Amino acid sequence: MLPTPESSSLLKTALQGHRRWLKVLIAFSAAINLLALTPSIYMMQVYDRVLSSQSQSTLLALTALVVGLYILAGMLEHHRVATLTRIGNALEQEFSARLHTAAFQRALKTQGKDNTGQAIRDFSAIRQFMTSQGAIALFDTPWVLFYITLLFAFHPLFGLMALCCVAISITLSWLHLRSTRPFEEQTNALGILSANTMNSTLQNANSIQAMGMLPTVQTEWLSIQNEQTTHHTESADASSVWTNSSKYFRMFVQSAALGLGAYLVLNQSLSGGMMIAASILIGKALAPVDILSSAAKALTGTRQAYERLNKLLNNSPQTRELTELPAPKPVIECRNMYLAAPLSGLWLLKNILLQIPAGSTVGVIGPSGSGKTSLLHALAGILPISQGRLEIDGADIAQYPRSQLGAWTGYLAQHVELFEGTVAQNIGRFEHNNDEHIVQAAMAAGVHELVLKLPKGYNTPLGAQGEGLSGGMRQRIGLARALYKKPQLLLLDEPNAHLDEAGEAALANALVQHQQHGNTAIVVTHKKSILRVCNKLLVLRDGEVSVYGNTHEVLTHLQQQPPTQRTRVKNA
Repeated sequence: MLPTPESSSLLKTALQGHRRWLKVLIAFSAAINLLALTPSIYMMQVYDRVLSSQSQSTLLALTALVVGLYILAGMLEHHRVATLTRIGNALEQEFSARLHTAAFQRALKTQGKDNTGQAIRDFSAIRQFMTSQGAIALFDTPWVLFYITLLFAFHPLFGLMALCCVAISITLSWLHLRSTRPFEEQTNALGILSANTMNSTLQNANSIQAMGMLPTVQTEWLSIQNEQTTHHTESADASSVWTNSSKYFRMFVQSAALGLGAYLVLNQSLSGGMMIAASILIGKALAPVDILSSAAKALTGTRQAYERLNKLLNNSPQTRELTELPAPKPVIECRNMYLAAPLSGLWLLKNILLQIPAGSTVGVIGPSGSGKTSLLHALAGILPISQGRLEIDGADIAQYPRSQLGAWTGYLAQHVELFEGTVAQNIGRFEHNNDEHIVQAAMAAGVHELVLKLPKGYNTPLGAQGEGLSGGMRQRIGLARALYKKPQLLLLDEPNAHLDEAGEAALANALVQHQQHGNTAIVVTHKKSILRVCNKLLVLRDGEVSVYGNTHEVLTHLQQQPPTQRTRVKNA
């Protein structure tokens, strides 16, 4: 798959695609803010008309009208929130698959060492903010100027008072955000680190328990928690200062507005109804700013989530589907191939020259850290080639769609990765209606009889990572998955690490049958017993090819050489 150009802010671009709905939201906000004048107008009419005329019919008519306007305002508020929810749903439909792919690509690059699952939580945080009072206040904020203008129409002193109060309220909100942002950012970052550390602890619970590491691991986690608590406390203290300042300033403004109104009434510059109405309008003018101030924490968290998502998406360019090529033959050639570690950039493989004809079963041996697993990662498309070429049937591996090569490849990782689901789903790669292929793969792996002995046979549910199964059983189910639908290329990393004698015999038989069909297998192993079914042997040292050739010739050659001496033989 090839990268396609993208903008620097994918989420912003996506939101711009919903401009029509944003215009609807602006229209709803305009209507809601106009209807927000209802209580002010009602109070003016009651004080200045009803009380002076003593007319009950006028009061009833005004009240009925106000009830209708409140119902209309409530309906518009509901539809505004519903529209924001629908925009969030549309964004979710647009981005769910994209985010999943980006998180998956990031996990491949970091080999699971990064908290890529945070992307989904970040997107949920943005969606939640979209329907919060903080987001709604953003649509109401421009109407603050409208309310101030009305207050100037009531009396210039009211207008000036509203203008000063809004300026002070904005300043308080800005100070609130500025004073709490550093603490919030550090609290959020430490929260993510704390969750990652806890997940790592739980995933390695057996080793921690066996080696008595819990006190040490717990101390490390508690130090992170304590630091997070410290920053949270500092943030809460700072937030409390500015929140209470804003709260009591609002209370003062309401009282001051009534005081100013009473002064103007006494000077016959204002009616009693206008005094009450002006007090309500000043409260409406300050409301959006106050809400934004209260939502400062949510705004900070949402901004951080937005930045993390944009960084993830822009670092994982969207790909387009490649043209599907004819089904390749299992012929592999490496031409001066180099492979670098994703994070450190250190060379895992260097200058690999290798030709593997169809029908080969290649055993790969070498000391720890020699690049055996990295070679399988390159062949499986898990890590991209840094330099040189890796060809499958004469075409660069990057020219094949991953879905095509995935169906053509059987892969068994060193640490068998099983998923929550049934045994059948794990063997059948979660495809549907392929019972015949599932049973055939289990038989080829020699695990069919063992599966039948499980409580529900092939429908036995498995926990995460095959919880409830022995290491050998997990490995054999993983081998069955690798053999599903008889792939032409098998990539097996330590497939016999947890197998007993019967399991090794089943593995050897599966490799022999695989080879008899003209298919290719590459088997990384530390157990040399499996080499008897390999017709070729590859020795890696320090990420380079040390020896490669027919198994018997390579073994004879290795026996004649000192262990530390490197020898290269011509590719056979």
